[in-house]
Amino acid sequence: MFKEVTPLFPTPLYVAQDDDMPNVLDSLSDLERSPYGYANGGERTDSTNIIDEIPQELSEWIYSHIKEYVYGVQGISTEHHIQIPNSWINFMHKDDRAHPHDHCNSIYSGIVFLSAPTGSAELIFEKNKYKTIEPTIAEYNLYNSHIYRITPQDGMICIFPSDLVHYVDVHTLDQPRISLAFNIFIRGEFGMHTKRLNLK
Repeated sequence: MFKEVTPLFPTPLYVAQDDDMPNVLDSLSDLERSPYGYANGGERTDSTNIIDEIPQELSEWIYSHIKEYVYGVQGISTEHHIQIPNSWINFMHKDDRAHPHDHCNSIYSGIVFLSAPTGSAELIFEKNKYKTIEPTIAEYNLYNSHIYRITPQDGMICIFPSDLVHYVDVHTLDQPRISLAFNIFIRGEFGMHTKRLNLK
């Protein structure tokens, strides 16, 4: 008998724990930042191009992982070049959290944990799809789960499609949880004939 389960059209979530991430925490203290527009939403840098302002060694480290995701995991041709249209740093303090959201005007998005003390609030991804019925699950797995949790660690980077809904649980520690978020767009020539698109 032959049987097979095919993970048809999966959502590729890239997670790397890289101890070689440069430590730039000392350079963040002077960054101008403002609170998010809702209660206990934490703070974000006023600059939305922070990746151009951080030390170059961290920027290069981030780009190396982005290239692995775009060209390696996604299999996109290197004829296309990568653009980061916006990037910012989030500061979460005790009792802060982030609502479920996705990122528009981008193709992929990512998060780098610059400082994630043990016990930091988890990053949670949510399956945003209509449920016809909701049976009792005997054992959860990647096929029947509606949420996926990531425990943040220093030097961890996550990259995922921008339409993947995600949020952050309540941060319960006195030490801040600091992460750098970014969006990715792909530029170049797409398609041919009547489907041709030039986004250089």
